Amino acid sequence: MNFSRLYIVRVFKKSKGIFAFVVFFTLMQSYFFSKREYTFPWFTWDMYSKVEQYPDTVMQTELFVNNQRIDITSIPIWQEETIARTFRMYNWMLMNDYNDPINDMVKERTKHFSPKVYSYVAYKINNHKEEILTYPDWFKNYIHKRLGIDAKIVEFRAVRYAYNIKENKFTTIDSWTIQKF
Repeated sequence: MNFSRLYIVRVFKKSKGIFAFVVFFTLMQSYFFSKREYTFPWFTWDMYSKVEQYPDTVMQTELFVNNQRIDITSIPIWQEETIARTFRMYNWMLMNDYNDPINDMVKERTKHFSPKVYSYVAYKINNHKEEILTYPDWFKNYIHKRLGIDAKIVEFRAVRYAYNIKENKFTTIDSWTIQKF
């Protein structure tokens, strides 16, 4: 076999700088793949090679305004995401006694810097108790402006569904209130 025809050998002979870049890039991509950190535009084979598994039950958070279920899939996607993501963070903060769970990540990423850097970054990035306390009023106002509904009571419920193969539909197993304001 003639190794001089290999791409990497030809790159080495042509330009040591490009060769170093290609080797460095390949090593870094291998490192990220091994840590299961994928970088665009490179995709890994395991994204497409696993057998799809269907769960026995599905959990969904549903929104009720004035005791009426809101089908958030019928509204524009950016409004649906705003409703879902802001509530998820609000509920997360309440469960953590107003401590932003992202703070752990901020601490980890600023651990090599001075404490002043952590304080500054945490203040700028983390959500704070004062902001969380204003969420119910903000959310009711958002619903009023975006959906035209005067929200007196807002309730988020967790609903668990099971898929019935014979009837080819989901049936409700149970539900409970997550937050109500």
